[in-house]
Parts: sequence; structure tokens; C-alpha cells
Amino acid sequence: MTSSLSITTSALPAGQVGKRYGLTLRTAGGRFPYKWVITSGSLPAGLKLSTSGRISGIPTLSGSSSVTVQVTDGKGATASRGYTLVVSGKILYQRGGRLDKLVVMNADGTGQKLLTPATASDEHAAWSPDGSKIAFTSSKALGNKGIFVMTASGRKRVNLSKPVDQYDQFPAWSPDGSKIAFGRQEFEGGVGTTYAIWSMNADGSGQTMLATADSGASTGVFAGGPRWSPDGSKIAFTRGGEVFVMNADGTGLTNLTNASGRQEGPVWSPDGSKIAFTSSHGSWLNDEIYVMNADGSGQTRLTNDSLRDTDYVWSPDGSKLLFTKGSFVCSGPGCPPNDIEIYVMNADGSGQTRLTDNDYSDSQPNWSADGSKIVFVSGPNLTSEIYVMNADGSAKTALTKNKSQRNKYPEWSP
Repeated sequence: MTSSLSITTSALPAGQVGKRYGLTLRTAGGRFPYKWVITSGSLPAGLKLSTSGRISGIPTLSGSSSVTVQVTDGKGATASRGYTLVVSGKILYQRGGRLDKLVVMNADGTGQKLLTPATASDEHAAWSPDGSKIAFTSSKALGNKGIFVMTASGRKRVNLSKPVDQYDQFPAWSPDGSKIAFGRQEFEGGVGTTYAIWSMNADGSGQTMLATADSGASTGVFAGGPRWSPDGSKIAFTRGGEVFVMNADGTGLTNLTNASGRQEGPVWSPDGSKIAFTSSHGSWLNDEIYVMNADGSGQTRLTNDSLRDTDYVWSPDGSKLLFTKGSFVCSGPGCPPNDIEIYVMNADGSGQTRLTDNDYSDSQPNWSADGSKIVFVSGPNLTSEIYVMNADGSAKTALTKNKSQRNKYPEWSP
């Protein structure tokens, strides 16, 4: 007598972007042959399920995927089971020194690879939406700063913006990966004269100025780094101490904040309905975090204290905000350690919870794609390491141990 058919594989082990994955699903009972199919959901990008029950491939994107599989045996009996498969992304960071370099590593700190040579200062790195490329700012452009792009493995480096007497910086990919917005500062006689937001196609063609500091703001005030809305239709940026938004083609320029003091650093919520930003009505040492609707209405203060609140980033589901809180004095030689810690709060400002607590500065937090992990920077003023912790602040682990260098700006791959 044949026992009833069941799937015995209880869970799927986590995967890693760029690392080969392989697992054969197991059954009990039933009669050979067995045939497997996916009945709902999907496996992470880069993985597939064979009819023999083998899950294999190389994951290309991080995140959490839900999938239901079904097996049919030789007598037509079926069994189904649902799974969640989490793929951890790679982490890109900037290694300081005489010339900053870009380094990528696995989510556990292994496999560290230098992506850019020590012949120029490379910074402001940004993953493409599909994780296959990295845009960054490099001083290799004959003394200027240009926007470069390379593959995720550091190959095929291309100067896209080709600056002449310019500093091009803060590259930001459009959500569909077809365009890159960036900030451009032009020079004349060694003095910065024009500040603007530009856009270009992902291959460097079609460079177009979208907004300057001469329209609607004081001349000479830097326009800041651009931020695309999640649907790619708009770009938010800082100019003249205010938060502006415009259509992706530069039309419809609108001042969203119109407030006294200094407002800056717009960050879109994942669904595009809200924008978080900081506001300071006095010293920049007392920035507070605000949130508003995408049209500038409903401005609401989320933090209220005598410290500087910054480094805010939305959780992938938009329900929470990571941020840093602390006293920032200075960062040069001879400065005392800055006491900065990482906090998390609900999107409405409630439930503020401290995640780190030590004598060093903890800053630049960033969520993993599935929201389960947080990567951040920790260390004294002149040296720092990259750490990772669980979303609740537990299991803090150092990923880098360079000691004499300043590692900074960690970014999870998509």
C-alpha cells in the first residue's frame, strides 16, 4: 500500500545575490515519477524550478519572494506547500583614504572586492534598479568630477557626463533605469558659478539641464542631489533652503516647503505619497525630521528635541523610518567623539526606539530589501567600520575591519 503524498522540505535556505543556489525539494509517499510546478507566486529573479523539483540558478535581485509549489505523482495524486525565499543583497561602500575607492562585499562581509583603482577619488555610488550596474562620481575626469558607470563587478567603466570645468555629482537612477539625474556645478576661473540639476540617458546621451539656482531661488545656492519619485514622473531636490519638486522633464517646478529656516534632503516614501525632509529654524545642529504629502500639504513634525535628527530612510514597506539622533560637533583631527545613535520610528513619528548605544558615532543606516537587516557605519571621527544588525537592533556584527580607514555610505543592492 502506498502512503499518501506529502512535501517534506520544511523551508528554503536563504540565497545570496550573485552566488549560485541549488536545492532539491523532497517528498514522502506517493508513487514515482514526480512532477513539480509553481502554482502561485514566483521564485526570486534568476532562479527556476525544474519538473524534477530542483531549484537552481544565480539570484540577481535581493528581497523576499513567496511561492507555492505542487508535486504530482505517477498516480495523479498531488501535494502543495508554500515557501518564502529570502535573497540577501550585496553591500557597496566607500573606503576612505587619500583617494576614496568603491568596494563591494557579500551581506556577511565576505568576498570583499575593490571595484575602482586608487588613481582617482570615487564616491556617491548608486546601484541601478536591476542591480547590474553602478553609477558614481569620479575625479578621474581630467581633474573634473564626472558621472561614471560600471558593471556591478567593476568592469567596463565609462565616463558618461564628460565634464569640462565642471563637477558632476550625486547620480540618481530613474526607477526604470533608463535615465540618470545628477547635480552639476560649473566653474569659471576656478570659481563655481552655476549650480543645476541635469538629466541624461543611461548611456550618457541626451544631457539636459532641468533646473538651475537662478529661477525661484537665490543665485549661487546649490540645487542639491536629485531624488526620483517611485513612479519616475517627478524629481525632488533641495534649492535655496527649500524642497522643490518638478516633472521629470524639468517642467512644473514647485516649491513644496515655503518655510522660514532651512529645509532640505527630500526622501520619497516607497509608494510615492509622502516626502520626508529635515527642517532647521536656527542652527543646523538642531535639524528635525518632517514628513509631508507629495504635493507639499500636511507638513508634520516627527521629531522634537535639542539634538540633530538626520540620516532618515524609509523601510521598504513604508511603515517605518530609520534615522540618527545626536550631538554633532565636528569631524576633523582634534575633535571630540560625536555622540550619534541610530533610532527607528513609525511613519507618523510614534514609537521612537533607540537601536544603538555606544561611545562612537553610529550613522548612515540603510535597510536591506526585505527590511530584516540594517547596515550602518560605526566608529570614532577619523576611522569607521561597516556593521550590520537585525531590524530590532540585535546581533550587531562588524563586516569590515580595516581599522585605519574610514568606511562609509553603505548601500544594499536592489
